[in-house]
Amino acid sequence: MSSRPYRVGQWLPSDKKVLDEWLANLIKEVKVKSKDKLELIFALHPPAEDEETAMGELQSTATLSATDKDLHLHAPVEDLKNAILSDPEINMFFHQMFWQQYGLPEGTKIPSWQLMIIIIDYIMTTAPKFNKTVWLASPSM
Repeated sequence: MSSRPYRVGQWLPSDKKVLDEWLANLIKEVKVKSKDKLELIFALHPPAEDEETAMGELQSTATLSATDKDLHLHAPVEDLKNAILSDPEINMFFHQMFWQQYGLPEGTKIPSWQLMIIIIDYIMTTAPKFNKTVWLASPSM
């Protein structure tokens, strides 16, 4: 019995376990190396438990002395964060995207847009990890 080594485009492994492991390791790494950013974004914009809470998030209720500028995000990531916070439709869809994701064990899924923002910011300055057995990279032109 043989299996195909790659998904369409040949830049992602077809074995879902490989992708889940890669994501779990990335989440762990970000939680350690970007701990301060994570704590700040969660303090400024706590994750919403339901749609009503998510809609209330558009008007920031943070009473911290810190601001979003203290996150020091890359400009495109900052723009995405601002779009999520300022546009009701984008805000709704981002919350729904995380609430509706398929069942993965804890630690192998991104539970909130706040963590996603910090992960994207982290990835922008991190080189892909080398692996002799599995190729996990970005598509090339």
